[in-house]
Amino acid sequence: MTTKTIGETNGVWAILLKVALLIVPLLIPWGVWVTRETLHNHTFRSSGERFTQLNGAQMEARLVDKISKLPPDDWRDRILTVEASWLAIDGRLDVIERKQERIITLLERLP
Repeated sequence: MTTKTIGETNGVWAILLKVALLIVPLLIPWGVWVTRETLHNHTFRSSGERFTQLNGAQMEARLVDKISKLPPDDWRDRILTVEASWLAIDGRLDVIERKQERIITLLERLP
């Protein structure tokens, strides 16, 4: 007895029917979920203002105050440059200290 696949026996339409039977039951709950979330979001947006004009003005004033306290961009660049050069100098000092310790230990070993 020879076995044939579903596509050979019933054609491509049988495969498409079986694929549709698998996918359609998944599409219905997904469609319900999407519709429910859309309606929920719409009711949230139409429920009223989340911020009044006074709240917006207060937030803007606080932001402008914080921004005005920040240093200018050129100062920030200078600070970053100084920090980078300090790290480089610190690394060089570590190397010099290690070399100095090695020299001291070698001198201590001399008779």
